[in-house]
Amino acid sequence: MAGLGSRRAHGESLVSWLRAGPVPLAAWTGEAVDHYTNHLSLYCPCCRAKDGGKVRYYSRGEWQDPRRVVCAAHVIPLVRASMPPKHVGMPRLGCEIRFQLEQLARWIEAWIQLSPATVVGRPVFVSHCLQDQVLRALTEQNGSAQSFAVACWRLWLEGWPLPSHPHERPASQVGELSSQTDRLALVATTWKVWGCLVGALPRLWPALPIDSQSFSRLQVALLETWPRLADRLPLVLTPDP
Repeated sequence: MAGLGSRRAHGESLVSWLRAGPVPLAAWTGEAVDHYTNHLSLYCPCCRAKDGGKVRYYSRGEWQDPRRVVCAAHVIPLVRASMPPKHVGMPRLGCEIRFQLEQLARWIEAWIQLSPATVVGRPVFVSHCLQDQVLRALTEQNGSAQSFAVACWRLWLEGWPLPSHPHERPASQVGELSSQTDRLALVATTWKVWGCLVGALPRLWPALPIDSQSFSRLQVALLETWPRLADRLPLVLTPDP
């Protein structure tokens, strides 16, 4: 217990504090992370607690919701690890991407207020939340993997800290994605589509192809709940036969 420090850092979850030990400042070495373990926490390269001459990374309690893919305090993508890491790499980000990540972090908080997750971090879809409906359209049906790959590639071209293709299939339950980069890509794509639909973001992309049934379901949802947005749908998404 003496190695844990005198108290939790501001915002740090109790679980993170109890299982963390101080890491020497000199231990900035890379390490392999098993993304497929069931016991993963999120860490930010700048969220660190200092105890004397040592520092340790910690995971915040609010990051339990898997839609929180960006540290709102430091505007840096979160990374996942099965234990407090000895080294957390900080991706190189241009000014434009940092600005977008800041917008994304604020939007995620607004989304969570509209549609909270369960205590175990599973988002609950609600009919009056446009973000939920967009996420569902992007992840349902068999053609979603191809659409997700196109979206991930477009984000990568913009300079987002992502690989040029996803590691796995998208999932409406974002927490089921083991790859943190895929999680970031899916949440960012949902934000981009939502922003273009409501006119909050410029339409930088050509319409993203999605499954025709998913397109139709989203179109019906728009006509029923957000009729003024229905005419914009073909500008943002296109049915893929």
